Amino acid sequence: MKKLLKEYTEENNKYYVIKVFRLFLYGWVLMNTLILLPAAEHFWGVGSYIELMNLSNSNILEKALNLLHYPDITNYYWAFLVVQIGGAFLAMTNRFSFLGSILVFFATMNLDNRSYVTLDGGNNLMHILQLYACLLIPTLKKSSYLIPLGKTALLACQLQVVSVYLVAGILKVTGNVWPSGLALFYTLNVDSYSHPLLKNIINFSPIFSVLGSYMTLAFQLSFPYLVWFKQTRYIMTFVGSMIHLGIAFGMGLMSFGFAMTISYFCFYDNEKAKKFYKLLLGQDKLYVAYDSLCSNCMTFAKLVRRTNFSKNIVIDDSHAPKTKELKEISYEDRNRVMYLYNAGTGEVLSGFDAVYEIFKNSFVLKVFIPVLYVLKISKIGNKIYLRIAESKWRSSCQNGQCQLNF
Repeated sequence: MKKLLKEYTEENNKYYVIKVFRLFLYGWVLMNTLILLPAAEHFWGVGSYIELMNLSNSNILEKALNLLHYPDITNYYWAFLVVQIGGAFLAMTNRFSFLGSILVFFATMNLDNRSYVTLDGGNNLMHILQLYACLLIPTLKKSSYLIPLGKTALLACQLQVVSVYLVAGILKVTGNVWPSGLALFYTLNVDSYSHPLLKNIINFSPIFSVLGSYMTLAFQLSFPYLVWFKQTRYIMTFVGSMIHLGIAFGMGLMSFGFAMTISYFCFYDNEKAKKFYKLLLGQDKLYVAYDSLCSNCMTFAKLVRRTNFSKNIVIDDSHAPKTKELKEISYEDRNRVMYLYNAGTGEVLSGFDAVYEIFKNSFVLKVFIPVLYVLKISKIGNKIYLRIAESKWRSSCQNGQCQLNF
């Protein structure tokens, strides 16, 4: 208990926990909206199948979060989508973090309240966590007031998740169906909430229903206590993730399953969150020397810079590099092929190896790694790179601008 209190009272920063949690929280918001987007008019527009609510007796806050129930505003649901998606990107990349969080919360509440028939417990939990996330602003300044504010908001998120399990566990264990061991049997025999394979297993061997029901009860009743201790925290979050991913893919409740799984990120400790964040968004600080007299090289440099959300890739000029390790390379060599210095490993890479390292350390560009890996091990990538690097196409300028200009 002393260690637990120490974790929340000492001046330790939860910088990476907050960044990882915000990344997945707002990523879920985007996923949930994109799923509904193809049928946007049916959920939010004038032609929606969902009846408008009468807000004449509602208070100001209720009216502010239900604007799309006003006929004159319903036509502009697309504006709320733009605000939500734009705010989510700001919040995920931690640019204007507070503003982005406020915009997402406001737009999400209005959109979800308009399509209220689609909501489940996962949406409700995410609404509350989004409200707390407005105060989750990552900062590395030791004296900043944002650190205790962020830790308080993070604790509020944790208590919210714990309360969900505590209430759910108590209601289940005091009911009739869950203690009897028949809850999963009844649930998985409803075609709308079951996969044919799971349905067949439950019907063929009812013992799985009994075991699954009792294991769920044991998990939900023990989670509110065991999740606070480092020795059992990751066991509980791993078991919970398996349960909720099973709900997402086995029962088709995607938004609920992912919402509960994502909520576990607020329980990470900072060191594990840091490793996970660097694995996800880029591991090492890279210093890359681009040829500023090559417009095509600079186009690639701008692409890297704009997709480098973790800010771990630094653009340098091969003609006059500021990085010491790049200066030590001869002028001819660093302007023949691209060079890169990895501050994390101390390596200096060139050519296609440098390109591969950039893609590996970029969150957006990582999707191309499987293709680049095949090109790397087959040596084809290096041959293609050298062919391009030595071509006339590489050395063209645009509008006479032949320098780094971001």
